[in-house]
Amino acid sequence: MRLAVSITVNDRPEYLGQVIESWHHVRGIDEVPVIFQVEPKSDQCFDMCLKAGFKKQLVQLNTTQRGALGNPYYAVESGFSVLTTEFVLLGEDDSVVTADALEFFDFAARSYRRHEKCLAVCSFEQMSLKQQANLIYPRHYFASVVWGTWRDRWGEVREQWSFDYLPAWDQMLLDMVKLTERYCAFPAISRSQHIGKYGTHMPVDQFEVMQAETVHDGSPQNYIAIGGDA
Repeated sequence: MRLAVSITVNDRPEYLGQVIESWHHVRGIDEVPVIFQVEPKSDQCFDMCLKAGFKKQLVQLNTTQRGALGNPYYAVESGFSVLTTEFVLLGEDDSVVTADALEFFDFAARSYRRHEKCLAVCSFEQMSLKQQANLIYPRHYFASVVWGTWRDRWGEVREQWSFDYLPAWDQMLLDMVKLTERYCAFPAISRSQHIGKYGTHMPVDQFEVMQAETVHDGSPQNYIAIGGDA
């Protein structure tokens, strides 16, 4: 499946450096486009993206500050509008990934592609099933720490995208899978980790309890996808 990675970037170079490094360790990263959707707030972060060194990369500098509610939308939209891709992963400048992240997303995207009720694939699992490293399964839940969706489902999501807090876009997606028969595909053990202790929506005193309790070691897996509607 043709995949692309879009990463939102604002003004935290201390996290962005770790994120770029983690993506460089992902197997297959040289084969997929990497888009940086960069806010105009930090020249340092913009320069880091320009020098990130991915084989297929595109750095897009926003002309205005789009914020935490808008920049994710434009990052995913860029992945589908600029590239002829089937599935776009949305990364963040404060979310690191495991070495098997692309293998996980590719397998899940192909496995659930025809499952019309599957809205997205999420990589962040806070409470891990530690003995099931290769398992992918459906949940009536959504986690915004590195997720992806297909072109046709993005057409549905983008029409309902919320650019304000009534509700915020991640709550909108959560409502779509908690209040209906829709669902997202999740790993039994997280393939991403949130490292942004200081940020727009992170209460510092809740940082540790909101992280994934276990993150996969990134070793190759013979994935198994279960459940779904097809």
